[in-house]
Amino acid sequence: MALESFDIADEKMQRLARMVDLINNKSTGSLDEFASKVNLGKSRLSELIGTVKSTGVQVRYDRARRSYYFEDERKYTLQCRLVLKKVNDRNI
Repeated sequence: MALESFDIADEKMQRLARMVDLINNKSTGSLDEFASKVNLGKSRLSELIGTVKSTGVQVRYDRARRSYYFEDERKYTLQCRLVLKKVNDRNI
């Protein structure tokens, strides 16, 4: 993996962390505003929200507050782990 790939991965992780932070603070705005704040298209953002939901964390939208929020009212953080494994040349 080239150094540029790490830069791209870092950018994606920063977007995801920003997404979680905005939801934690109930400051996402509408889907359009939220997408703009995390520099994503609406459909891609919707996919990411679906991915979060697939982990069992419920994300809802409050029309009165005009923000997404975590249904259980907990605060979440994004944690990632990078694992490098040696690959046997014969298996490539």
